[in-house]
Amino acid sequence: MTKPVVDAGGVVLEAPHETRFGPGVAAYVCTVQDPGGDLSTFGTYRGPPPEQSVRAR
Repeated sequence: MTKPVVDAGGVVLEAPHETRFGPGVAAYVCTVQDPGGDLSTFGTYRGPPPEQSVRAR
């Protein structure tokens, strides 16, 4: 997953790992820096489960 970044001269600042966002839903994320110094974070978080996204009235 991060090999293309390294092959292009970039740096992996945060290797892929599991974390939790918002309501505690698991996601995988990583942060990379391209050769120009720009940072990018990629992740799999898709938002809260449907039952948590409906607001109570």
